[in-house]
Amino acid sequence: MIYLLANGNDVIGFGHIMRSIGLAKELINRGHKVTFITKYIMACGVLEKEGMNYLSVLDDMSQNDIVDKLEKDLIIVDSYENNDDLLARLKKRFCKIVIIDDLLRDYDDVDMIVNGNIYGNELLTRQGSYYLLGPLYNMQKPLFCNKDRVVNKVVKNILITTGGSDTKGLLMPMIENVVSDRNYRSIHFHMPIGPGVKNKREFELIQHKIPNLTLYVACNNLASIMKKSDLAISSGGSTLYELAASGVPAIVFEVAENQRHLIHGMVESNLVIEVPLNDRFLINLRATLDEVIEDYEWRFNTSEIGRRLFDGKGLVRIADEIEHRFSKEVRS
Repeated sequence: MIYLLANGNDVIGFGHIMRSIGLAKELINRGHKVTFITKYIMACGVLEKEGMNYLSVLDDMSQNDIVDKLEKDLIIVDSYENNDDLLARLKKRFCKIVIIDDLLRDYDDVDMIVNGNIYGNELLTRQGSYYLLGPLYNMQKPLFCNKDRVVNKVVKNILITTGGSDTKGLLMPMIENVVSDRNYRSIHFHMPIGPGVKNKREFELIQHKIPNLTLYVACNNLASIMKKSDLAISSGGSTLYELAASGVPAIVFEVAENQRHLIHGMVESNLVIEVPLNDRFLINLRATLDEVIEDYEWRFNTSEIGRRLFDGKGLVRIADEIEHRFSKEVRS
């Protein structure tokens, strides 16, 4: 049995739970049994929708109680809440521990550490752990890859997303100040409304008033929206990897401190342009959007770089390594 500890809600976002589901499906397709451990109701809803087995816990205490009763096999942890106390408890119960890391943290005495971020190779390694680092092990799903992308000289479709939630309340201001701007009437905007976005009804009521806007409530096919988009306006997070794999250039903004390292790495690799989230955000966003729409060369080059770096095979590579190194523990 493989256990996978991951969480997601409207505060911490859904990137961890979604990429963990991708890894779980890859392992399940190979005949392994996978059970999630999660402590948020919203995460349970996502897991049910994806057909995943899971154990639901209410808080850290009940999570610890369940961990203490589990079989001593393999556990994969994909959570910012993997503190020293939790890891110490896991070490007592499980034969092998795999950590999915984003923070370049120095972990003591775990068996495998996966950091598939663009900055993953910066992680300092220590003897005794096995490391899977860098874009080769990025966990975006293969369905986002678009090898046949054609970069149009004229921008006709733009994706706007804040991920699974909208903690900063930016979607409506972007509708009012960007989508509704008469300068962009020839462009069609596509806006998924994630599971953690509140006041969904408010968005549904305005859609018929704006002809160049399509809202996707309970969106279940973001990859298809990306494939028809020439450009994206996006918050940081795992969505940026999906956009890169799909060959969609992006204007990005930071909505959480844990996105800083990722955005910096994507900017340094010429994959995105960042607009700081400050009092002039909407003004600067429109100015940057105007520049990028006209800069076909940048959009073309960015699309090429993204598709080259993120080939959609990271989940396969990670599953291969788990099977190879932990063959006894993953045996069903």
